[in-house]
Amino acid sequence: MVNKMNISAHEEYGLRCAIRLAKAQERGSLAASKIAGEEGLSVEYVSKILHLFRKAKLVKASRGIHGGFSLARPAREIFVKEVFQALSSKLVREEFCRHFSGQRDECANFSSCSARPLWSLLQFYLDGVVGRMSLEDVSAPEEVVRERLLLKLQLHLSEFVSDHSKNLENSEKGRKGNVYALRD
Repeated sequence: MVNKMNISAHEEYGLRCAIRLAKAQERGSLAASKIAGEEGLSVEYVSKILHLFRKAKLVKASRGIHGGFSLARPAREIFVKEVFQALSSKLVREEFCRHFSGQRDECANFSSCSARPLWSLLQFYLDGVVGRMSLEDVSAPEEVVRERLLLKLQLHLSEFVSDHSKNLENSEKGRKGNVYALRD
């Protein structure tokens, strides 16, 4: 059994539209109606997504008989994190504690929340991976994408461990320095 994150329709469809544009990059622009037809979405909904992408400078529009939308940069230079940012998607939003407050203005555990570090860590890992995955990476066949995701995750984790180890070493040196300074 595979556990899955709860991804919003907006995130799923937005990413699919971006991937569709990445796959078509060599052929030119795509009309919103073409993307909508291929993805089984309404033209209005796809147009809203493309508008968000355009505001974020991820896509450009061209008019005319062969007009439509195309990526503003090569697919290898546009990262999934940028797509999610254009869609205003974040696992842990700033208003998170207000959103899950029950009948109160803020969460009952706002001042000392044991779940918040977990959500923040998940956001950190998610940002690290999607910040390294380009649209070119995710427009490959599924098995290739799986391999690339694992490599990006390993890279992110190794950098995190390395940075964390350096911070701990510096912290320990600082403490030892302070201890010696107190003894003098």
